[in-house]
Amino acid sequence: AVVSTQSTGKDKYTKTLQEMDCLKHELETRTELARRNDARASDLKQQVIDWEKVVAEEQEEKLDISADMIRQYKTMQSTMALRIHLLESNLSHLQVQLD
Repeated sequence: AVVSTQSTGKDKYTKTLQEMDCLKHELETRTELARRNDARASDLKQQVIDWEKVVAEEQEEKLDISADMIRQYKTMQSTMALRIHLLESNLSHLQVQLD
């Protein structure tokens, strides 16, 4: 009966060691997977930051272009108003000469 108890104790001990090895292996695997996921998440966060920067630059460029177009339009409007005024003045002067 003593041999049987020792054998059962050794079997339990061996089984416990095997379970511990399996658990250690699973922990190592999950730790590596978590590390990879963290690295991937970090890469994705950096990509988001990079794309946000690109979007901000594009929006700034769009605003710059709009501002330049508005400035050009106002300049053309002023030039045309001056030209119309000069033509009207010239027309009035010519009408006075005809009369």
